[in-house]
Amino acid sequence: MLIVPNENHVPQGAYPIGFFDFAENLSFGVYQVDKDGKFIYCNEGMARILGVPKKEDLIDRDILDFYLHKEDREGLLENMNGPGKYHELYLNWKAENGRELLLSDSCQFMYDDSKKIVGVCGIVRDVWHRKLFDELNAGIYRIGSNLQTIEMVNPAVAKMFGYQSTREMVGMNVKDLYKDQSKMRKLIDQLEREGMVVNYPIEMMKRTGEEMVISVNATLIKDSQGRVLGREGSFTDITERERIRKILEKMPAGAYQIQIKGDRRIITYCNQAFAILFGYKKAEDLIEKSVDELYAESKDMKAFEDELDRADTENRAIINFRLRVKKKDGEIFKVLIDCHLLKDHKGDIIGRQGTLRDATKEIELEEMVHKKENVQRFVHRFIAPIMSMKSFSEALVEEFESFSSDWLKEIDEIIRRRFEGDPLEIFQVIVSFTQAMIVSLKNVLPKFRGDERMVAVRDILYFFIREIEPQLDIDNIELIVEIRELHYKTRNFFSIYPPEAHLVQPEILTTVREIKQNLDKLDQFYLLYLSQLIFNTGQMAYVDIEKLRSFLMSWSEKETIEAFKLKPENLKKCIREIVNIYQIYAIQKGIKIKLDTVDNLYVKLSRDDFQRMLHYLIENAVKYSFHNGEDIEITVKKEENDIKIYFKNYGVGILDEEIHSGRIFEFGERGKFSNDYNRIGSGIGLSEARYIAKRHNGELSISSKPAHANIDKGNMNQNTPCVTKVLVILPYK
Repeated sequence: MLIVPNENHVPQGAYPIGFFDFAENLSFGVYQVDKDGKFIYCNEGMARILGVPKKEDLIDRDILDFYLHKEDREGLLENMNGPGKYHELYLNWKAENGRELLLSDSCQFMYDDSKKIVGVCGIVRDVWHRKLFDELNAGIYRIGSNLQTIEMVNPAVAKMFGYQSTREMVGMNVKDLYKDQSKMRKLIDQLEREGMVVNYPIEMMKRTGEEMVISVNATLIKDSQGRVLGREGSFTDITERERIRKILEKMPAGAYQIQIKGDRRIITYCNQAFAILFGYKKAEDLIEKSVDELYAESKDMKAFEDELDRADTENRAIINFRLRVKKKDGEIFKVLIDCHLLKDHKGDIIGRQGTLRDATKEIELEEMVHKKENVQRFVHRFIAPIMSMKSFSEALVEEFESFSSDWLKEIDEIIRRRFEGDPLEIFQVIVSFTQAMIVSLKNVLPKFRGDERMVAVRDILYFFIREIEPQLDIDNIELIVEIRELHYKTRNFFSIYPPEAHLVQPEILTTVREIKQNLDKLDQFYLLYLSQLIFNTGQMAYVDIEKLRSFLMSWSEKETIEAFKLKPENLKKCIREIVNIYQIYAIQKGIKIKLDTVDNLYVKLSRDDFQRMLHYLIENAVKYSFHNGEDIEITVKKEENDIKIYFKNYGVGILDEEIHSGRIFEFGERGKFSNDYNRIGSGIGLSEARYIAKRHNGELSISSKPAHANIDKGNMNQNTPCVTKVLVILPYK
């Protein structure tokens, strides 16, 4: 019997023809239960939601059987006292197979002719999507038709404004959230004028009165006749972003952001420095202008756009791009631009942002001293190590967060002395430990058993092992990423699936413990590997800074030359420290740096300056060696009263005329073939190295010959394999 859900009993025939057929075809669930909670009617949608094969199987079943928490039913009935519906009550149900459901139950009591409650009827919807909505980090809101009353917010909005729950905000006047009512009025005016606002920054206030900056997105909701029913959108807290923007406002360099709108490139943000640079009084004067108006010539614009395309293809930022632009009055000047592309979640380019500075005087100065190209390359080379240091530092911090510092003392006192600062040797130890761990894993993994998910994760780990094992080569530095991924996957496997629960043979627990101990050691060596790379990169950055200082001092006649402070130093140790810094970069080119010297050879040196000279010479040897060519050789010999240090590499050659004329040693000069493959250099290293050797009362000479006798020197180019030798002679006393 179907009981009609109304206080006044209406005969079934009073429903329009086809009403119950309509209910049967609804995608959501429709149900009726008697006063004891037994199903007396449901549609197919209800059966489908609860995972029951057909609706007839639910008849006479107790609705409590499908509640995850039976006490929720009592709470529901209490809230239904009196006539009417109880809307949008979210309850945790469970399907026939036990799967948890989150359903929205809109229901009401059913009455007989004497107005006695005889049951409950309702409509249920699967609202997992609503749960996801509630858990979004983004703040979502809806305002009513008066454009003032808050009708709905998600928990992210409540948290953003300092409220305990969304209920506290429903019914509030939204204007109470704004700091300045006049600014709010401007936002509303734009919304009513354009129908929507996007990323509109405005000051708002938390419940406590604390000020914050919110980026507002809003859209008017209209009916089919165009009547405004309200508005909805999102709030994003950009307080920190605005703090950074204020810092940008104080920057001497111009900061900007450009977005693509249709076929136009529009300036959407710039700081005051950018505006002044182009002859405008206020940054606002440039907003919404086309950036094309700032280019000096169309060919300059095309050159920059081509460079942007290349940067996108190569997945990199643009650094120090030279561009001619024009001020508001038409005056042309030159700038250096750093920028990167902005993309949306689909990967489509939507704009770009970056900084630029007036480089007109700088460029003129470069032209004056004939170092225009080299300065640009050198500045790039100067920045690169700093960027690398930042990257390594971030990785190191992430690793350190997982560990205590108890083992640091042991590493400092024992391990660091053993490896003498050579990350390659540390890498080799990591490979060795990993190979041993793989042997143990291959023995123990097949003995695990468990549910399908566990087996799937085990098989993924086993597949990864089979992929990486053939590649393990102690000289393949690039493999560190895959090796580290193996460590993570292994630790994750044993942390998710405790071996005690899945092992066939309890005796292999010992092997599992050994694997975990091995992982702990690998973590420590990996941290040591990163920290050593950071230290080495810092050393290279220091040398580049010294190059920059020397370069700048060369423009002045007031340079003060301080005397070297000489003291006996272990020559092998001095050289080994610098070799270890560059060894890993040599390995990446498929070569090694081989050092042949005698032990316990002490020479009076200015250690810092001598090692700086080694930096210049070894860096050049690595930089100009061919990939997968012959190894770099450094040989130290003691001959009578002299120490002779030979540096030999196989790669890009130097012309005889550049050597014999002495031009190769001139400050800022680079060899004809040094720019191949866009190698970065300053033309300072070789000059400084010779200068340091002379100040030690020594000498530096160089030779460069084709590696094969049948090569005509007149036909040499940057691809001609040459053997280049540098000889440093120091007095031995």
